[in-house]
Amino acid sequence: MRETSHENLTRFVGACIDGPIAIIEEYCPKGSLRDVLANSSLNLDWIFRYSLISDIVSGLHFLHYSDHIFHGRLKSTNCLVDSRFCVKISDFGLRELRGINIFHRNVASDIEMTAATSSTSITALSIDFSGFQRESDDVYAPLYVSPDLISVRCKCLKSKNKTKICSECYDRFQKGDVYSFAIILQEIITRKEPFYPYSAELNIPDIVSKILSEDIRPIVSKDKCSIDLHCLMTRCWARDADYRPDFGAIKRDMRTLAKSASVKEDLIANATLTEKLLQRMEHYANDLESIVEQRTKELNEEKKKSEELLYQILPRVVANQLKMGESVVPDYFDSVSIYFSDIVGFTTICSESTPMQVVDLLNDLYTCFDSIISDFDVYKVETIGDAYMVVSGVPERNGNEHVRQIARMALRIRECVEKFEIRHRENEKLMIRIGIHTGPCCAGVVGHKRPRYCLFGDTVNTASRMESTGEALKIHISESSKRCLDVFGTFQLTQRGIINIKGKGLMNTYWLINEIL
Repeated sequence: MRETSHENLTRFVGACIDGPIAIIEEYCPKGSLRDVLANSSLNLDWIFRYSLISDIVSGLHFLHYSDHIFHGRLKSTNCLVDSRFCVKISDFGLRELRGINIFHRNVASDIEMTAATSSTSITALSIDFSGFQRESDDVYAPLYVSPDLISVRCKCLKSKNKTKICSECYDRFQKGDVYSFAIILQEIITRKEPFYPYSAELNIPDIVSKILSEDIRPIVSKDKCSIDLHCLMTRCWARDADYRPDFGAIKRDMRTLAKSASVKEDLIANATLTEKLLQRMEHYANDLESIVEQRTKELNEEKKKSEELLYQILPRVVANQLKMGESVVPDYFDSVSIYFSDIVGFTTICSESTPMQVVDLLNDLYTCFDSIISDFDVYKVETIGDAYMVVSGVPERNGNEHVRQIARMALRIRECVEKFEIRHRENEKLMIRIGIHTGPCCAGVVGHKRPRYCLFGDTVNTASRMESTGEALKIHISESSKRCLDVFGTFQLTQRGIINIKGKGLMNTYWLINEIL
């Protein structure tokens, strides 16, 4: 075993014979061939499949011409796949150490069950399978056994050493490996379990019974693979072992098949391990790059959508701080301008309208407002019912520009409202009140779930009072806002006079009429 070395056989590391016998072989991280075939995320084209088949053929061809002579327990679960997608055959040799009696293989219970339920007589079995398959976890193991091995009679049976067999039986078991290879071929072609579709409909003993009595084989449509590969598979599982090709002939056939499938000959016969690896993985590397590129593009698009949504909820500067994991410290602003507006007679409109009509009204109105404020250096703080709140100078300071931005925006909004039509009340004119105040405030993010960027301070309350004490379709501003607008000298204002503001007392206020450019 230590001297057995081939790129398609697992490397023997050692064995522990103290206590339960443990055999240590090379580790193949991709699992078994059955695992790879069952992985639906792998797109196994025929270049790849021919490569897998050629690896198995190459390993068995070497094994049959070595001192091991045959495998005897071949199935897709002991065809292992390494990190480079190279198939390596394991579980061969060491028959005496494994304690395997090749004439008494270990599916006796299944065969006995089959014999008990089948009309076919199986009393003449000279092989009852005990010892063939000690791996109880593979329920499909009996399906890889060649039918001719079940009823074989040989003088080897009379020998006391059941691990020693005659040259005639060596040939039988080599042909048995060919049969097992054919079942593996069916798995590779269909990417289904052994003896599909019978394995999906019957239990294993019943399938074994049908193999013995009716000589059934897996059903593989000819359009699943090339005609030549299909013919090779059917020759390999022929009932008469003499009609089965040996692995020398199979290797030659595979070379021809690979050529016809536009697979380079050196991939099958003469390539070095590195060359085979590069040829096998080239297509999949390109495919992987394409998948990664597509997934990256999709990820970036979703990330962009998430960022845009975040920027609609929070100011861009604040959102970027949160994205970088930084805490947003509340900030104090010396001078900002705050806008408030609400609908005159909104309670009456609600009482005379359905909820859906009210929602449509507010959506139409606020969509119009949102399209206007995007043209100015302002930030929409929130909407509460019919109230609409906007600020300028927060979170990014803009000197004295904040009052001009808010004033121009208010004039545009008033102009828009004058032309606005209520869909379900076409004959009714919509009226709004607008209030503006300038002063200091504090701003910061409040909460962790659905966080909000909020403004705090007396300036907010005063701006709200400017709106609530205003008049329909007029822009009511405080004296502090008026003084800031006077700096620009382009705005037309008229004095309203001194009025009593709730919570503030007497205040001198003004109407913003227009901007003269």
